[in-house]
Amino acid sequence: MGPGLGPERHFGFTDPLAEQFGPPADPDGPLSRARSVRITRDYVAAFLGLQLKGRHPPLLGGPTPTNPEVVFQQP
Repeated sequence: MGPGLGPERHFGFTDPLAEQFGPPADPDGPLSRARSVRITRDYVAAFLGLQLKGRHPPLLGGPTPTNPEVVFQQP
């Protein structure tokens, strides 16, 4: 498996849509909306760089000090 945010509650990149069509996002979640979006964008960009350009970004190699919220799970 790959990276993912830990089991704690967090904001996701789909929260703005969810707020339009459902209950508001959890304001008590430990990750701010901006931080959650930043992490998601960084990892999606790293994944696409790997798949489309053959680049092997360190971000996908395992935990990083800059993203302590991200948990890597081994298959």
